[in-house]
Amino acid sequence: MKLTYELIKNIAYIDLCNYNSLNFNESFTLLYPLIVSKNIILRLSKKQILDDNLLSQILLFASRHKKQNRSFVIISSLIIDHNVFPKKLSWAPTFQEAFDIVEMDELERELK
Repeated sequence: MKLTYELIKNIAYIDLCNYNSLNFNESFTLLYPLIVSKNIILRLSKKQILDDNLLSQILLFASRHKKQNRSFVIISSLIIDHNVFPKKLSWAPTFQEAFDIVEMDELERELK
């Protein structure tokens, strides 16, 4: 199954909830050149947010993306324990809150 995205303003929104996360690294590597200039919001299912292997793969992409002055936010409705969740990843429970994080990041970058 091909990984797809939706463009919303300057954000690439990717819903992984119904996607087989075993293929994430390969699929995201193919998709990434198309969205490298956008902020990224990635929705995960309750099961995926608990998958340490998937989170470590996402963390690699997110770190690289943030170095390019872009936001990378994960959405999951599951309440996250911030002591367990990687601190380098931004998390929000809803799309609106993820969108707000991206907007705040954009404002911070403009002020620098």
